[in-house]
Amino acid sequence: MGRATLRILPLAAVLVAGCATAGNPFPREGEAREIEIEVLNLNFSDATLYALRVGQRIRLGIVTGKESTTFTIEWPVSFDMQIEIRLLGGDRCITREMPVDPGDRLYLEIPQNLATAAVCVRR
Repeated sequence: MGRATLRILPLAAVLVAGCATAGNPFPREGEAREIEIEVLNLNFSDATLYALRVGQRIRLGIVTGKESTTFTIEWPVSFDMQIEIRLLGGDRCITREMPVDPGDRLYLEIPQNLATAAVCVRR
């Protein structure tokens, strides 16, 4: 199983893809068809998260302020993904694109001050 890491920090982003399979766009029967996204919310506000891929917006769920949650979603083939973060207080962030393969585990850390997060691409 591959592991990709995406950390949203106020000043920098860390993106590490480790031990990934070759990124097979068409997994065989029995191969992983899901990804896990572990989220640590360092902000006081609750955050609603969405996975964005090829014109789709998939609601992951809500992460309570100062809590962590893990989401699992169907991810049958390799695609680039962004994550949209919407804080209850109104701040919003969309992360940069990253390649994601079936079986990957992602780690997302929402900073205390989302408005200054350098990895956010504003829309």
